[in-house]
Formats: sequence, structure tokens, C-alpha cells
Amino acid sequence: MLSLSGHHDEAAREFEEAIRLNPNFFEAYYYFARASFASGNIERSAELFGRAADMRQEDFQSAMLQSQSLRIIGRTREAKEAGREGIRRAEHMLDELAALPRAEAWLLVSVQGLHRFYDRAAQQEAQAQRAFARRGGSGRHGRSR
Repeated sequence: MLSLSGHHDEAAREFEEAIRLNPNFFEAYYYFARASFASGNIERSAELFGRAADMRQEDFQSAMLQSQSLRIIGRTREAKEAGREGIRRAEHMLDELAALPRAEAWLLVSVQGLHRFYDRAAQQEAQAQRAFARRGGSGRHGRSR
């Protein structure tokens, strides 16, 4: 809730404490990464999304969001690798889901939801780029100072 209400520094302290107490707490890394992204701390979000992706091998979102963060800070090669890994994980998940009864209907609803997710992600990326620039980053392809 702290990060949603704009209290990013206080939220960061709480996430750090949660990770200290339980270094295997996936959700702490994932949501700390999202809060870092929203506040413009893109380098930290890339690191945290990477840790979350390492922790939960079946999760494709962390890898895709790490790719987005890395692209913003100009680490293009690493962004492509993370993106490819996210796609590989998503394809694996889709293959597993295809074997379930009524999977086609469920997948259609999921794909429709992904469109909304990626529309929102594009909006958040624009906001994060502005916040990154305010923090002293040099824009889409540059690194922070």
C-alpha cells in the first residue's frame, strides 16, 4: 500500500526488511521491483525483477518486466536475453495449459487480458522513463549517472 500511495522510500524500507526476514519471498522481490519501476528507479527494478525471475522459474512476467527495465536503461543485449527467456517461459506455460479441458476458452480470455496488461505496461513505461529522467537518467537509451 505504501508504494501505491507514493511513499516509495518507506515502501523500499519495508520491502528490504521483508527480504531480509525471508530471502526466498518471491512476492517481496516482484512487488519491490514494480514499486521501484514506478518511482523511476529502473536499475533497481531490473535487478529485482531478475532476482524474482531466478527465484520462480515458471514465472514469465518477471523476465518480461526485467527486459522492459533493462531496455529503458540502455542495456539492450541483456534486455533481449531477458525478453527471450520470458517468451520461452510463456510458451512453456501455454503448452502445459493447452492440455487442460476447455483450455481454448480459458486461453482466449487470458490473451484478451494480456492486451490490457500490455497497454497498461506501455503507459507505465512512459511514466517510468519520465521519472528515470527526473532522477538523473539520460533517457531511453542511456544509463543513469
